[in-house]
Amino acid sequence: MIDPRLEIMEMLHEMKQTMQQIEDKLAEIPREDEDTSEYDAHYVAPVEGDYMHPHTATHPCPEGFGSGAYWDHCLQCWMMPNRCEDDSLNLSTNMDPDMTWSEDEEDWVEQDEDDWSNEYETMWKEMDTEEMSENPAPVDTAPYEHRMPVAHAEGVANETQLELDVEVDEEEEDTEEQ
Repeated sequence: MIDPRLEIMEMLHEMKQTMQQIEDKLAEIPREDEDTSEYDAHYVAPVEGDYMHPHTATHPCPEGFGSGAYWDHCLQCWMMPNRCEDDSLNLSTNMDPDMTWSEDEEDWVEQDEDDWSNEYETMWKEMDTEEMSENPAPVDTAPYEHRMPVAHAEGVANETQLELDVEVDEEEEDTEEQ
């Protein structure tokens, strides 16, 4: 029997794959003969080899993975196949920190320690979360304020959006007066 959470992960993977197919289709639309001079910003699809292209690995294959390793473009990570017939996407072993790929056995094996080979867990344990929540890093949103989504709760915009709307309205009035 397969874990229902694994089934949900497979569904999410399928959705990501469908979205990727839509992006691929978008990139196939020819634009050589199109007059783009009226556009302020142009759409340029990423090409394979570019870090923005989903089929381009963003980091090398982990040491020790066998010849069956492959880049999963939906999850954006390297994967090794497992022998579980019910797990066609190989998620149960690749996502389990208690499992590790054994070069000697050429199979997934359970281990006593979590396999956080990228030290992600260690990094988060070492961070002072209290300090981070009290002093979040400032983000300069000025260039994007006119594009920020309106957040509504029961028909009332949040305070930040109200401030932004006022600034945008004032800019529009200035433009109309000129």
